[in-house]
Amino acid sequence: MMDDLSLNACSLIEPYEDENDTDTYIDNITLKLLMNKQKYQKYREHASSTNQYKNKQYTHDLHTYKCKIINLTNELLNEPLTEISNDVNDAFEEYSKCLIRHFKMEAVQSDDTSDSDTMFDEIKQAPDTLPEKDQAQVDAVNAYFWGNIITKKS
Repeated sequence: MMDDLSLNACSLIEPYEDENDTDTYIDNITLKLLMNKQKYQKYREHASSTNQYKNKQYTHDLHTYKCKIINLTNELLNEPLTEISNDVNDAFEEYSKCLIRHFKMEAVQSDDTSDSDTMFDEIKQAPDTLPEKDQAQVDAVNAYFWGNIITKKS
């Protein structure tokens, strides 16, 4: 098993700000309404550069810890009851449930496309004329609504 200290330290590390900021939408609206346009534009330019830095840092961290992430994921897949930390175990459980839903949806979508093709092929092969009994009923209904004789004018 991996070093417990390094794994439990994950919960002590401050998460990326995107995870903590649940009121981003409200904050942006408030800033937009309370700032003049020029200052708000400067703020957005600064915020976008900060977000780019966070994304680069996340990508760098992901690359740095790639092997550890894969090893820990394999360990949790092979032994799902392994206690790592509450954060890691909860996140892995949600991650695996999300992937399972995704794979099930892919299976349903692939089944639906093959069924719809078959359904439309059967419709294309259906005969154009009705049996005599059904045609008589259609004629009776048309006569009731339109009168006895339907004539087409050219």
